[in-house]
Amino acid sequence: MSDLTIDRRKQRWAPVQQPRPIQLTERDLDMLEWIGRHRLMHRGQIGRVIGSASQKLQYRVRSLFDHGYLARPTAQISFLKQQGSRPFVYELTSKGVDTLESARGIPRRAIEWSGKRDATKPRFIEHTLLVADIVIGFELACRELGGLRLIPQHDIIGNVTVDEHRHDHPMTWIAEVPEPGRAKRRIHRIKPDRAMQLVTSDGASANFLLEADRGTMPIQRKLIKPGQRQTWYAEKLAAYYWGWKARRHEEQFGWDSFRVLTVTTSETRIEQMVDCVMALTEGRGSALFCFATEAALAHSNPLQLSWMNGKGETIRLLD
Repeated sequence: MSDLTIDRRKQRWAPVQQPRPIQLTERDLDMLEWIGRHRLMHRGQIGRVIGSASQKLQYRVRSLFDHGYLARPTAQISFLKQQGSRPFVYELTSKGVDTLESARGIPRRAIEWSGKRDATKPRFIEHTLLVADIVIGFELACRELGGLRLIPQHDIIGNVTVDEHRHDHPMTWIAEVPEPGRAKRRIHRIKPDRAMQLVTSDGASANFLLEADRGTMPIQRKLIKPGQRQTWYAEKLAAYYWGWKARRHEEQFGWDSFRVLTVTTSETRIEQMVDCVMALTEGRGSALFCFATEAALAHSNPLQLSWMNGKGETIRLLD
């Protein structure tokens, strides 16, 4: 490999030494805010929500990178090698977070970012991009239908009741779950992938907690080695269900009602999840849970899509 090739590859991951001066625009701040909502986004996702031409957007995102507002996690190198050419993934730097806090008044605790450079793993990148795709779909659906507004998670976090004696993330869902053979309930802590609130022009709202399931977690508990801790999806469903029974959503978010949306990989996996809900509720099922596949969301407006609820019924989220 030549020295020229090595130098060019290094340039892809390092900002230029003396970039041209830029003046931050409202659109630049919009880009930073969207990345701050999701922690990681690629240029294609940014373009979908900002609505900017590809070439102009590419230049502007590169300028924000060169000026230290954005970083490119180097963990993406592994899947760039495997999958070939694809848009770079970006995350906020401390400078980008400071800018959002001062220019938009968004508190640091409500911004999705990490002060640890290069701590992001490839699997986490793929999962986070999937979550961003889903939420962007809801944002664009609201714009398409009109009369609907998607409330950003940082605004929801601003209203979250936080126990000052705990060090949990503001979004952490805590529930006491009964277990067979145990007199005392086990405390479960899970962090939803996203909280979403849809508000209509007349002030009505629909509230959701999102789980993006990439099929890597077993649905039912499996035997593992002694001393190892394993998470399975039925355990998450139980935590949401018993937290809902205890009105955790009222205490934490101030919501009268909500639903848990799971986006997963296949219809078969949805059927298995519905079976878990049936077992959890002694055969009654529960409309608390709604399920859809990634493929269905990729080709449909999520607010007009048919979802399956935890009773095995086909529903739409705004019906």
